[in-house]
Amino acid sequence: MKLSAEKQNSLINIYLSIPGDLKLPSGASEIDDFLAIASDNKAAANLYLQIKKANLSLPDTIMKPLAETYQKILAKNTRRLQVGLPILLQMKNAGIDVIILKGNAIAEEIFGDIGYKPMNDIDILVKPTDLDAIHAMFMKNNLLTAAPLEENIRKQEKYSHHWPPFFDKKLDLFLGTHWNVAAPSRGLSIPIEDFWRDKEEFKLMGETFYRLSPMHFVLHLCIHLNSAKTGLREIGDIVKLIEARQSDLSASDFVDRVKNAKAEYEVYEALALTLALKKSAFTDAVVLALSEIIQDEKFKAKVLKRMTPRHKLLHIRTNYISKIEKTFALFMLTEAPLEKTLLLARMWKLYLFVPGTTALKLNYEFSDDAGLAKRFMASLFAPIKISQVFINDLGPLIFIIVTLRHQWVLLDSYFNFLFKKFTGKPIKSLDSIARGMGLSFSEIKEISALD
Repeated sequence: MKLSAEKQNSLINIYLSIPGDLKLPSGASEIDDFLAIASDNKAAANLYLQIKKANLSLPDTIMKPLAETYQKILAKNTRRLQVGLPILLQMKNAGIDVIILKGNAIAEEIFGDIGYKPMNDIDILVKPTDLDAIHAMFMKNNLLTAAPLEENIRKQEKYSHHWPPFFDKKLDLFLGTHWNVAAPSRGLSIPIEDFWRDKEEFKLMGETFYRLSPMHFVLHLCIHLNSAKTGLREIGDIVKLIEARQSDLSASDFVDRVKNAKAEYEVYEALALTLALKKSAFTDAVVLALSEIIQDEKFKAKVLKRMTPRHKLLHIRTNYISKIEKTFALFMLTEAPLEKTLLLARMWKLYLFVPGTTALKLNYEFSDDAGLAKRFMASLFAPIKISQVFINDLGPLIFIIVTLRHQWVLLDSYFNFLFKKFTGKPIKSLDSIARGMGLSFSEIKEISALD
């Protein structure tokens, strides 16, 4: 990579609006590196906004692609809200409480623009007692889901914290419906009643909705942070939220909430990475307090490795886990045994044979200076790193059950195939499922898992 560490750190500072002497890219190679980093971190749109806001002088070879990306994201995010907010207002008018989560809740107020980053869906938090009414409202608005929830729309509450996404036929809207912010199997003690008690109002596209209080918002973003996706798009939200609401944040109170939620490791990791990008009194105090609580020095060393040097965080974000998740979703969706066989084989291939550059990212290594030995070791440990991501999300027991269940699901699909052939019932392939929803095969693959 031709872009120097100093100029990479300037890219971070531009994104986060950190004042100072900025070193800007020059020359074709440096510009290519700048744009590649922006793309890898899903940071192009906000970089464009911050460059314009600061009146920085950058060549058209940078500004034009950034502007094009921003306009596409703005149009897509705006359209999603135009379709989705009326449904949320219907829920509000019906007496159903809804909390809007994550980026949509801070886009306008903190970043100043709904197009500041790509957002695939509108994530909402609802009460379990309202799920039946919410499902009925989704059906009334002709929303679809690829999962067979119609059989028992409440079945996922025992092992999950959200439904699969609901979407409209034009794929303008995706709604992520949550009744908690972490799966039960993770062993966290989420104070969900406090989340509801302390919620606050905010404006989104001129309408009033609820979002989490600053304390719980930061806690949620920390818990939600995927260790394979720790780029500017993710960590930047935490940095800017803390910066904007610092007067509403008490480090000692927050640490108490973290301990009560049993989320010390998750929050330490997220806020240590946040602190690496931008220092704040709140973040520093929380990280210091949690460092004294956490006795696992290997864990803390792993976190330190990810954030040293600072610009390393620009190079270790990867969407590779999403490929495995998407393949799994398709595997569970189809009834056709041959499709299941091929998808399971692809899943294991993705799991066990990780490409070299991706393996380095999963092991928090720079790719530019990695020799053959380092690349070999990274590839060897990559499946373990992938397992850790899933264990953190699902909990160890559910991870083991799901992994072992794959084989039974595949075997059962062959028995089911023979039974349906004998009884004359249709076998639902991915293509037939897509056609039944009025979608194409490529579209059903797109909605199977969102990045």
